Amino acid sequence: MRKMIRSVVQSSRKSRPISAELTEEESQKLLMLKIESNGRCCSFYYVQKGESLYVLVQGVDAVNLSTLQNCGFLGVCIDLYATLNKLVCVK
Repeated sequence: MRKMIRSVVQSSRKSRPISAELTEEESQKLLMLKIESNGRCCSFYYVQKGESLYVLVQGVDAVNLSTLQNCGFLGVCIDLYATLNKLVCVK
């Protein structure tokens, strides 16, 4: 059975992608995405219809989004998205 890859991509030079694998059957289910922020840390999740919440990655340090860290620049964002090629990405 072919497996589809779900991956988290972080834009830090020191980090590497984190991935989870789903079967072709699992990849056909409705997919919902969630980002939670707790102070300077963010956690990323997905859930499929009828299933429990799956953790992609927890406690990602988002201190670089702070206006104190980036000299007042406010154009920083984090997103979590799914693509047609069955990837879930954090950017």
